[in-house]
Amino acid sequence: MKLAKLPSGFSRGCFFFYGYGRAGIDSSDKPLEEDGGWIRLPFVFGEGALLANVTIGNPPQVVAFALDTGSADIWVESAANPFCEELEAAGAARTCAGKTFNSSTSSTFNSIPNEFYIQYFDKTYGQGLYATDTFGIGGATLSNQTFAVASKGNLTHGVIGLGYEFTESSTTTYEYSGILRSLREQRYIGAMVYSLYTNDLFTEGNILFGGIDRAKYDGDLVPLPMVPDIDGYYTHVGIELQSLQLEFPDKKTHTFNSSINLPFLADSGTTLLQFPTDIFMSIVDYFGAEYNSTIGFYTFTGCSKYVPFESDQYSNYSMVFGFDGITIKVTLDYLVNFVSADDHDLCQIIISYTDDPSYYILGDTFLNSAYVVYDFGYNRVFLAQANFDVENEDIVAVRKGLGKNAIADAIAS
Repeated sequence: MKLAKLPSGFSRGCFFFYGYGRAGIDSSDKPLEEDGGWIRLPFVFGEGALLANVTIGNPPQVVAFALDTGSADIWVESAANPFCEELEAAGAARTCAGKTFNSSTSSTFNSIPNEFYIQYFDKTYGQGLYATDTFGIGGATLSNQTFAVASKGNLTHGVIGLGYEFTESSTTTYEYSGILRSLREQRYIGAMVYSLYTNDLFTEGNILFGGIDRAKYDGDLVPLPMVPDIDGYYTHVGIELQSLQLEFPDKKTHTFNSSINLPFLADSGTTLLQFPTDIFMSIVDYFGAEYNSTIGFYTFTGCSKYVPFESDQYSNYSMVFGFDGITIKVTLDYLVNFVSADDHDLCQIIISYTDDPSYYILGDTFLNSAYVVYDFGYNRVFLAQANFDVENEDIVAVRKGLGKNAIADAIAS
């Protein structure tokens, strides 16, 4: 949804090399048969987002996009965006290089006279016109894919929104098929399903359109209903969080709240967790933290008790998120971390908070520990505990024609 940044004290490093993905396709020169298959798109965590390479146009231009389960629009920064040109001229550390599109060099580009504008919660935005062109995504080639080209904006990358199309941000009533629906319509996948494997945030993850990788999680995939809005419409990928605990190394627990029972967005476009203020303050009180105006986070001393300084080790403490029928454990070093590499004692709580129920969010620092299957055909999210850094694959396609049993059938096959 909004594209946040991890604070500078987050100790693990980032990798910025990523590939193009592949497809579970029986023949390399045609789409899948009617019952469908799967498309794998790798990504890395960088610039506070999950960045994936996609190609646009003819000849293909490689463009890095942020993958956002909390919004629905597909848009790219224009190569002529003044914001990008100014960053380049100033020699900024973070630029739009590799993340813009030059429509004038694509023979298959067609502009659409419908205006586009989106603004995110953090005041970043994109503005321009809609268009169609050829998209290459994870081994699939989508013809006449609709997207927007932003001639104005203040992000260094565009966004592939993977949420409900109902929330697309056209300034008119213009609606179009997102990537998931296009893959289904053009017969690359059999169901309106994708799986998100964020890995540990600092190793390559992937999204599987139309498929599930059984090697990437422990235990069972548990279905949770998405929560509709107050009018009964499904507009965002909200699931109900029931409880929150801290688990100690000896497996004893401290309960922050045992009856939360509120919807949270399972949102890959937001880096951090965003809790209701009262739950956040119960965490602050437990650690004895105080607001640090210099860095904009709550800090406390005694960090080495909870977080190992070595970047290749994980905390023995975990935050336990309770849902209906499943718990997901997130090691504490994703939620609490050193303010400085030179200070092993001062910690910051890298969680945000709000009083607006529309923005209770389970961002990337939660999603990295979960294997998440988004089922838009039946308004469900499946959760399981993720396995980190697993190289082997066991991918199965979710087939067409099996109704609500399609995911269970794929897992059991």
